[in-house]
Formats: sequence, C-alpha cells, structure tokens
Amino acid sequence: MTKQIKNSLAGLVSFIFIFLLIAVSVWTVSPVDDVKAAPDTWRIASPMSVGRANHTAVLLQNGLVMIVGGNQSSSTYSSTELFDASTNAWQIGPPMSIPRAYHTATVMLDGRVLVAGGLSGAITNSVEIYDPITNSWASAASMNVARQGHTATLLPDGSILVAGGMSTTGYQNTVEVYSPDSDTWTALSPMTTGRFRHCATTLPDGKVLITGGAGNSGSLTSVELFDPSLNTWSVTTSMTTARSSHTANLLNDGTVVVIGGRDTAGSSLNSAERFDPASVSWGAVNSMITARYSHTATLLPDGRVLVTGGEDSFSIPLKSSELYLQSKGTWIYTGSLSYARCGGRGLEYHQRGSQRCRNLQYFHRLVVYNQFDGLPSQRSYRAAPA
Repeated sequence: MTKQIKNSLAGLVSFIFIFLLIAVSVWTVSPVDDVKAAPDTWRIASPMSVGRANHTAVLLQNGLVMIVGGNQSSSTYSSTELFDASTNAWQIGPPMSIPRAYHTATVMLDGRVLVAGGLSGAITNSVEIYDPITNSWASAASMNVARQGHTATLLPDGSILVAGGMSTTGYQNTVEVYSPDSDTWTALSPMTTGRFRHCATTLPDGKVLITGGAGNSGSLTSVELFDPSLNTWSVTTSMTTARSSHTANLLNDGTVVVIGGRDTAGSSLNSAERFDPASVSWGAVNSMITARYSHTATLLPDGRVLVTGGEDSFSIPLKSSELYLQSKGTWIYTGSLSYARCGGRGLEYHQRGSQRCRNLQYFHRLVVYNQFDGLPSQRSYRAAPA
C-alpha cells in the first residue's frame, strides 16, 4: 500500500513538473517573437525612445506607425518616432517645427500626414504636413481657429473636416475644412452645439456622425450629421445616454457602436448603444462588464471590437480589456493589459496623470501606445488572438 502511494505521488510530481515546463514555454515572451502568442494575451515589444502622452499615432501607407508629439510633466515634444512592426524596431523621425500635444494627425489620400492645432505652450492654430517619401515636414496654412481636443476627419474627396474642440473662448462649435490641393482652410456653418472630447465617425455614405462630448451643460446626448456633398449640418436622433470621452466605431454592417464614456455627474459608464444610419435611430447594446471612460476601442478584422483600459468613476486607471462580439451582442473579458492605462486617440494611445510611459503593446496586429499611472517602464507587450 505504501509503495502504491509512493508511486502515485511520484507520478503526480512528474505530471506537475511537465505541466509547469509546458506553461513556461507557452507564456515566456520575447521582444522579437512574431505574433504567435496564446489567444488573447499581451506580449513584450520594443519601447519608444521617450515616454509621452497626449500624442498621436497614425499608420502610414508604407506600413510604418508614426508617433507625433505629446508631453511629459512640464515638457511638450516636437519629436516623432517611426515603428516597423516587421522588425519590431523604432527609428527617430524628423521633429515638427513646434512642440504640440492634444493635436490631431490625419493621413491624407496621397499618404502625407496633416498635423493640426493642439497645445504648444498656448492653444495653437498652426498646421504642418509630414511627407513620408522625403521624411520631412513642411508648413501649411493655419486654421482659422486655434483649438485642441478637436476631431479631424478625412472626407471622401480628400479634404479634412475639423470640428469642435477647446479654445481660449471655451467649447467650440466652429467647423472648417482643409483642401490639400489649394492649401486653404474654409470656414463652414457651425455645429449646433460646442463640444470637446466628442467622436467623429465617417459613415458608409460619406457623412460624418458627431456624437456626444463635453459642452457647457456637461456631457451631451446630442448628435449631429455632416453632409460633405452639401457642406451642411443637421441635428439627428440623440443618444439615450449623455457621454463624453467615449468611443465610436463603425462596424462591418454599417452601424456605429458607441461605448462607455463619462456622464454629466462625472461617473464612468458601462453602457453602449448602436446607431443605424438607415433608420436614423439608436438601439440598445448589452453593457460592458466594466464601466470605463477615456478607453480605446478598435474594430478587429474579424468584426469584434477590442476595448482596452480607461478610467473608472474614481479616476483609477484600468488594466482590463474586453471584446464585443457583434454576432452575439455580448461582451467577454480578454487578456488584461500589463499596466493600468487610460485615454485614447489616434491609432491607439493612452494617458494618465503626470507620469508618462514608453510601453508598447500588441493585440493581434493592433499597436497600443500607452501611459500608465505609476512609475515609467521601458517594457512593452504584444499579443495575438487565435
């Protein structure tokens, strides 16, 4: 009997040892590994050269990802960096003419990048254009209104619509459009409501849907539509819930899902709703598992929406990430981020407090440029869902 027990214990120990070896081999990460991780996990990748927040990240037509500007504590950057996902390596790009944060960066039809406005000591109306072929910047005509925290949307004809934001006079309802051919800005009819931290989403018919944001009365339910063929605005059906610092994603079926955000009382939201352009109506969507604002939401190639980080109602950054399964209308938790992160704009970026981080993470081939609430880290991660 004693011999049988010893044999059983020896077998159990061997099983545990083999299991641990397998687990370590599966979960050990390498900065240079290709994206072949376990499903829905985050893996190490190369860090940026400097920690930054309130910057922009855009995917260039040559496949590189460009990081522009941003800030850290009392410093605002003019610097840029270029990331090559195929080699997991960074290179320093040419600096802008001025430092800026809270700006926008938009890839134009010809592949150049228009950077507009932002904070550069003061709120600025300056504009410059990056040319990836010459790897250089050139000045462009200034906007009519200095602004930060606005949206900049590429229209079907190649022009860029800039709407709202914050200026020295408060929340902006002003709108202007940039023509790359003539290097000119044209003021358009204003939105009905001044707004900041809103979302702008291009619909399949070319119209631009503006949702929510913060205004003089707090978070907004109001929604407006811009028709580029007429250069006119129209007020459309309001959202069910007032929200700012939310996200809005165009889904594969042509509807728009609006997720999370902050209500007028300042509390984070787990609610989501869906806009149908065909019926010009909003429909309910199952709520997220975790309430959050200043998160990011990205449509994956398979139609799922990946939501990462954000802040809760106590302004505590979140590590959790979850997936919206459009086909089922449900949410599931997925692999958590390595650090709590919040904020989102551009390709993906996050911000929080005075600390700035160089962390870079992958989910599938989604690049996330993040800053967390804590000590800066040079580590970064990448991952691939099955």
